[in-house]
Amino acid sequence: MKLLAMPLISMLFLATAVEFARASSANLTVVAERLKKHAALYRAHKHVIPAVEPPVDMYLQGFARHPGLVKPHWYIGSLQATQGEALKASLMTAGVPAENITWVEGVTPAAIERGNWSMPGKGTSSERGCTMAHLRMIKTAYDAGHATAVMLEGDASLRLMGLWGRPVALGEKGQTKRGVQSAGIHLADVYSELEKSPWDICQLCLLTMPQKNRDLLEIVQPMLSAMAKGDTIVYRNPRGTPVGTHGRHSQAYGTAAYIVSRAGMARILNSYWPGGEHGPAYSALPRGARFTTHEKKIFSADFILYDTPGGKLKAFLSARPLFDATTKHSDIHPEHSPFHAKSNFLLESMLYPLLPDSSTTYAIEHGPIAIMGRPTSRNVQLARTNRTLHGPLRAPSASLSEPAFGRQQGGYNLPTRQIFFAHTSKEKVLTRVGSCAVSSAAKVNPDWQVTVFSNELTHPEQNPKTRQQSAGSFALFPSWSGPNPPRVVRFEYERIFRGTPFESWYEQKRVWSKHGFTIQNLSNALRLALLYKFGGAYFDLDIISVKPLPPSIWKRSAGLEREVPGSPEMMRLNGAVILMDKQAPFLKEAMKDYVRNFKNWLWGNQGPDLMTRVWNRTHLIDAMPVPMFYPIVWGSPTMMSYFNQPEWDGAKEVLSEITVAIHLWNRKTSKKRWHNESFMTHVLQRVC
Repeated sequence: MKLLAMPLISMLFLATAVEFARASSANLTVVAERLKKHAALYRAHKHVIPAVEPPVDMYLQGFARHPGLVKPHWYIGSLQATQGEALKASLMTAGVPAENITWVEGVTPAAIERGNWSMPGKGTSSERGCTMAHLRMIKTAYDAGHATAVMLEGDASLRLMGLWGRPVALGEKGQTKRGVQSAGIHLADVYSELEKSPWDICQLCLLTMPQKNRDLLEIVQPMLSAMAKGDTIVYRNPRGTPVGTHGRHSQAYGTAAYIVSRAGMARILNSYWPGGEHGPAYSALPRGARFTTHEKKIFSADFILYDTPGGKLKAFLSARPLFDATTKHSDIHPEHSPFHAKSNFLLESMLYPLLPDSSTTYAIEHGPIAIMGRPTSRNVQLARTNRTLHGPLRAPSASLSEPAFGRQQGGYNLPTRQIFFAHTSKEKVLTRVGSCAVSSAAKVNPDWQVTVFSNELTHPEQNPKTRQQSAGSFALFPSWSGPNPPRVVRFEYERIFRGTPFESWYEQKRVWSKHGFTIQNLSNALRLALLYKFGGAYFDLDIISVKPLPPSIWKRSAGLEREVPGSPEMMRLNGAVILMDKQAPFLKEAMKDYVRNFKNWLWGNQGPDLMTRVWNRTHLIDAMPVPMFYPIVWGSPTMMSYFNQPEWDGAKEVLSEITVAIHLWNRKTSKKRWHNESFMTHVLQRVC
């Protein structure tokens, strides 16, 4: 009797909690705490969403695992053709063939007025135009005979496509289902699971959700649970069904991206389009045509597409959003823009965890920093606040004296947060650029210990011409006034390579010392082995740091570079900057590939080509967008103008908000004389 006397809402909430506890393989309390922490970061403006560029052919990589799957046609709906062309170009870079992409012009309120078309229900003229544009795309796809179509609004963003390969840990059932211990979710994975049973439409983008943490939890937690079980889709239950059954996904809105089957197209058209699936095309709509929407309901596209009359639509949701939107302002619902921003952040930080243990908070410990490399008072306060929020920052090892860097049994004793440089040439002193690379890294990352591994650099107080070599380690800049002065450490290849795939390879000197790029390839091997043994960050000696390394990239990251030797553009994963955990799986795979495919005479084969091969094969590393480390594009017409011409108005625009460091392409730029007033001359003057 007492149970019957409970308020209905309390009973529903109890049922929801019980259902979640039974169905979810994830710990609900942990998920709730993460969501609470992430929401607090957002409210305090201490969050950041890393910028990502879609890797080349990411779309095709997913379908390679499902060879029997027929690829869908893509439709882009926008009012401006230029917007559609830009999105089409991005899709083509991701691997979608040009002939599989169709632009459909949007529908304006003026066009509706001219045609005297009616669409009963509540809403504004802009909402009416947006909804009709979606119906126009669906009608166009149906008349073209497509079995399946992906629909994108003009402001859809492909940014998340660069994260599709980011894996989540799978439970026992998930491992059995997908055949791996961890996996990402590609569009092809979603499409393949949809095809196993009848379906109509699947939402691929979430923009606006309930804003209370409890309501958000009812959306996010079942998605996490589904991913752990190896599922790539969840049921998007129609409004009115019990919340505890499938989560509150009917209140998760967004039509920037969705995929629809031919059966779904027919069902939607028969519900709303004048004349149904066999009605006239948009261009042939008669004056006064009537769209059969419900007079008492909102005719927003979110309701029209995912909730047909009678709830007959078989609607699903990808287990994590595969697309988001680029707009920061909504012409249709300006008041929704803050909801979009918050939803994007919370969804990505919860469903695309940056760290293997999914404990990331997507927070930055240093705010934006001036190119001078000195934090502002606000940024210092921000760093202090984040120390309170996340616990104390791990300080560099206190044992930084020379004995700590000496040769110990089992290797070298180094601090845990470490930036490595490898100096493998015969020069006794660093070049101006090399010196700036080391000092700028230390200045803008004061909590990191910067170490240069070199057997040739001489002590600053020693005559470079002497043959006597200083032993042990020493401070590179004796007058350094900041914390953690950069140091030089002597090393032995045999000791660094011991216990790695390089151990037996290095013993075969006749293999790696043949004619070719021996010094460069030893450096390529050294960086991988150092990171594998110690973890941290590796920088080339032509990387100039301008901002701190954000924690979101510490665990397993490298930067994409874009080369323009001709046409088309080429994008690769470069190894000039690598951030990795100790014994990271990517590093082991990279070392094996290095030895297996070693070609000393082939430039780049053990460098960016190696990084790109292993990345494409394993997805065990996160590819950071080009502007983060390689804002100056190799081979571009303007490349050398940043060095050998006076700085011009707008030159600073090459540095974006996400630029952390600048690769100077020393192999080419060091051969040219720099202008005293060039852009890069000024940068070095400011940060070194």
